[in-house]
Amino acid sequence: MRASLVISVLAIFFVLFFSFNGKVHLFDWDEINFAEIAREMIVTGNYLDVQIDYKPFWEKPPFFAWLQVLSMKIFGINEFAARFPNAIAGLLSLLLIFYIGKKLHHIRFGFLWMLILGCSTLPFFYFKSGIIDPWYNLLIYASGFYIFQYLNTGKIYHALLGGFLCGLSILTKGPVGLLILGFVLILYGLFQKQIWPKIFRHQFLLGFVLTMFVTGSSWFILQIANGEYQMVKDFIFYQIRLLSTADAGHAGPWYYHLVVLLVGVFPASLIAIPSFFRQGEADLLDFKKWNMLMLIVVLIIFSIVKTKIIHYSSLAFFPITYLAAVQILGWLKGINHTYKYLTPLIIVFIALFIVANVLITQFEYIKHYIINNITIEDTFAIANIKAQVDWQGYEIISCVFLITALIGWLIFRNRNIRYAIFSLFIGNLAFVYTTMLFVVPKVEKYTQGAAIEFYKSLRSQNVYITPLYFKTYAYLFYSDKRPFTQKSNLELQHLLEGKIDYPAYFVLKNNDRTKVENYPITFLYEKNGFLFFKRNPEAIID
Repeated sequence: MRASLVISVLAIFFVLFFSFNGKVHLFDWDEINFAEIAREMIVTGNYLDVQIDYKPFWEKPPFFAWLQVLSMKIFGINEFAARFPNAIAGLLSLLLIFYIGKKLHHIRFGFLWMLILGCSTLPFFYFKSGIIDPWYNLLIYASGFYIFQYLNTGKIYHALLGGFLCGLSILTKGPVGLLILGFVLILYGLFQKQIWPKIFRHQFLLGFVLTMFVTGSSWFILQIANGEYQMVKDFIFYQIRLLSTADAGHAGPWYYHLVVLLVGVFPASLIAIPSFFRQGEADLLDFKKWNMLMLIVVLIIFSIVKTKIIHYSSLAFFPITYLAAVQILGWLKGINHTYKYLTPLIIVFIALFIVANVLITQFEYIKHYIINNITIEDTFAIANIKAQVDWQGYEIISCVFLITALIGWLIFRNRNIRYAIFSLFIGNLAFVYTTMLFVVPKVEKYTQGAAIEFYKSLRSQNVYITPLYFKTYAYLFYSDKRPFTQKSNLELQHLLEGKIDYPAYFVLKNNDRTKVENYPITFLYEKNGFLFFKRNPEAIID
């Protein structure tokens, strides 16, 4: 395989990962949450403390925020800058798996794995987002690879690299990655008993454990040294709470992540299934076993965890796409065959994606039927549905790429599996990219567009902006809220009833309208289910 082909594919992904990332607003909660942390670091000049609304925020360590700060210093405080670090994470992820595939197997495998990861649905979507998980997953998986390398080579620098990367993952999101790697290592040792002496050697204990601890605990030690012991304590208890209780609005059935990965990592997820039932080639067995164990551990841990959020199991993107690459390599070599179940499942999944896309892109034509014939008791949801969004008709082009992918698979699956695979994955990539480009910006207008439009209209003005009875970070980021001063640090009830020095604006959903009837606030307008109110400084309850 020519190096020029690998470089050309990486160049294509470079364009795809970085293009149009500022086209749509950041989404509440996660994207805006992380971007707001970075923005407040820049505004205050305090790059050590993690804050939201200029108050301590103990849910996340600062590493990803630091990456976004650096990006915002270059590109400004905007959507593109907030998503730029994950585009970098996407390229680094492709380079990492190409390197692993080439080093452990051969260049053909590395290229194949790189193509599969880049063209699968959720992985591509995440690399164009502003959430924390692409970097977190990259660091954990890279750490796991170097642990695996140490077990096979016994070289100290592999342990050092593994520990350093694991430590960075702790500084990114917390200690769950270490927990996952620990379970994978223990289970791998049950199958490969000869690795135990290497684990208990001083090289590993000093190399990995010490490096991981020094790197991962550095920020927490600095916080304690600065008198922020309570923040560290709150962070620890928050991690425990996520594992043991369902966070508000984020409960789900035990099989939640199984469904998410099966649908979200299409088409790799369907192709990877036979890898669990076939032994494969001898040179793939050890690392295949490592990846299978990582996938199982991720599924078990996050099936047990009460809080169910789609991002939690995204580390599984790497092992799923690896197992798909193993299976496809077998097809290309003629070692195994495509299973009979695969084509019907591909047809079903593509049909579901097309139906979903058509329902969304043709929503203006069907929403009146929904409103008139389906009982919806949530008045806010009804108002969202009634939002006026200017669909042009060309958005449905995304479906054409999926149909082309399916046709290519059906034509070539028994003639030339190479062409069938290329058609399926490239078609899916084109579908996801055009959906993000044409469809997602329109969908955003139904959900949060009206509120963000209002916040932006008050940017940098001497006003108070407060959401009532719902949680959001959007008003902070899009109004460019400045730090509180002693004079303006007012409680909500004071903003509603007490003496204020600047105009106060309030945002609430229309199903909470009656909750503000007795307050001296003036109704401005309603849009897409959001109600906007204003209170002038002179409006005071006696």
